Amino acid sequence: ARQGRIAAAERDRVRFEASRAERVSAFLTDMLASADPTRRGYDVRVAEILEDAVARATTDLAAHPDLQAPVFQTLGATYEGLGLYEPARELLERSLELRRASPETRSADLGPVLTLLGQVAVNQGDYAAAEAYYRDAIGLSEGLDAAARQAVASGLDGLAVLLRNRGAMRRSEALYREVLERRRRLLGESHPDVAQSRRSLASVHMFTGELETADALFREFLPEVRAAFPDGHPELAKFLSNYGWVRFVLGDGAHAERLTREAVSVQRRLLGDEHPDLAVALLNLAIFRQDVGDFAAAEALYDETWAMQRKLLGPDHPETVENRILQALYLADRGERERGEVLLEEALSAGAEHPYVALSLDLLADYLARRERHVLAERLARRSLEIRRRSLGDDRPELTVSVLRLARTLRSTGEDEAARRLLSEHLASLEAVRGDHVAPAVAETRAALAAVGGLPVADG
Repeated sequence: ARQGRIAAAERDRVRFEASRAERVSAFLTDMLASADPTRRGYDVRVAEILEDAVARATTDLAAHPDLQAPVFQTLGATYEGLGLYEPARELLERSLELRRASPETRSADLGPVLTLLGQVAVNQGDYAAAEAYYRDAIGLSEGLDAAARQAVASGLDGLAVLLRNRGAMRRSEALYREVLERRRRLLGESHPDVAQSRRSLASVHMFTGELETADALFREFLPEVRAAFPDGHPELAKFLSNYGWVRFVLGDGAHAERLTREAVSVQRRLLGDEHPDLAVALLNLAIFRQDVGDFAAAEALYDETWAMQRKLLGPDHPETVENRILQALYLADRGERERGEVLLEEALSAGAEHPYVALSLDLLADYLARRERHVLAERLARRSLEIRRRSLGDDRPELTVSVLRLARTLRSTGEDEAARRLLSEHLASLEAVRGDHVAPAVAETRAALAAVGGLPVADG
């Protein structure tokens, strides 16, 4: 009898969920019909449609929180996809609040909205909130059904992003590999989330300066990502953009520009002319044009991306700060060193507390070192290390990526003794910390110190 009651309750729940899904679908379909150009004219914008939908959901569904919560989640996800993070976060938080207040909500229902909130918080640079959202999603979803397991994978992926941005590259890489395998088992080879995991795994080596490894992974994954998206996809565009940067730093500017222009074409077609991801790809093109002396094209691209990022992200967002750093380097290349120096210091001061800016400085230091601009590469590598030290402390393994990069730049200018001192101090601080989590950083630092003659290779 008890099993019969359980089965009946499950059937009732499934019917309720199906009915709710139908009503949510009907609301969203009616909302989209209101955007029919024959009813509202051909100048209707996506933002206007979304604003109308939010207003209608707020009033028309006020007495139906079980419908309002998923509608707010769908609209929040749409705003996030457009790069409009503030309204996205507001709607997703309203959806979460409604779901938590409902006795009908299962733990598994909270995972997707928490993961979306984590993603938005990362894009806003609010890492503390992002980590809390992701850990909540993982804790609520582990061990449940397939949809919940997908939410766990998304939560782990978010944590991998946070680890990467803070400099914990080896832990990030391990998580990215785990997420890729989970998603391949759950979703198959052609799902967008699998493509995103492939890009992330290749890109983490880009951020460590292991460009040949990153290049090999991008080259290996590219056919599978293209096959997954024959008609284009924002994830394909991000993959092409990151691969383009790696090819550029490795010295293959022509291939880099082809990849990046393809990314821009896909983004303009699918995302429109204003989106944070488009700004990143256009910024890469600006650097490519600057590198070959096409300053007019570079300046136009810098102006376009600066206006776009200020509007979408605000002047203090780390990606906007990165833009100003690049413009400072552009001015220096044009011979306007004084203006460039002022702008560079302003940008570095604005980004002095943000780990993502350190990540950007790492990439630029690698680029400059490959172009044998070692003095500037060393300066940016030092600032990256300073940012991480201020945000993390002096004895954290997350500092290792910055320490190793700075040591490489010092060696490239013949300052081997300074590199040995830097590595020795970092090794001593790591060895004073107990725990297995520092072991990979200790091993990497010891290897680098041995390479510069500061430690026997077999030591330890």
